[in-house]
Amino acid sequence: MKSFLIILFISCSVILSSCNNTDNDSESSRKPVLIQEHNSSFDELGTFYRHSKVDEVGTYHSGPLAITIESAEIVSGSFRDDYDIYGITSSDKINTVILQIGFKLDNVDEDVSFTEENMHLVTDSGEEIQQPHELISSAINIPVINNNDNVRQVGFKIEESDIENMKKVDFIVEAPINDKEEPLGEDLEIELEFN
Repeated sequence: MKSFLIILFISCSVILSSCNNTDNDSESSRKPVLIQEHNSSFDELGTFYRHSKVDEVGTYHSGPLAITIESAEIVSGSFRDDYDIYGITSSDKINTVILQIGFKLDNVDEDVSFTEENMHLVTDSGEEIQQPHELISSAINIPVINNNDNVRQVGFKIEESDIENMKKVDFIVEAPINDKEEPLGEDLEIELEFN
């Protein structure tokens, strides 16, 4: 009987210990990590930290437009230099959601209009960002999409939401339109979940 109680005690201790380690692992996976290399040269422009990242989100279609979201990440930090034209100084800490997106237009014969103004973001706390921030985003329009196969960066500056606890965002893409301003597809609402 005594040996049974000892074995039971040891088993419970091992189980509780492993549960505790799982909690610590999930907490440490959300700790910000200094960005030392980045597609958009964040590492060269200042000091930035990645809070969370999801890769290979998927490919989505709206009419003739196909977008492939290669990654989405929550980033915070500050620039080395002032960017007065964008209202950002080197002393400002900015919080962002950054997406790396490939754009492809299937039918280039049609007159199509699509720009960064077609993209919006809503955080899980309800903050709505009407369009990507110019300083942290690539130019996006039909001539750029047609002439450049590179992945483009789409960055949204977060003003109100707590990025430390952000679990998901909704990325909204309005359908491209024709010269009569008629939509050529359905609007997309893509939920991005961060771990």
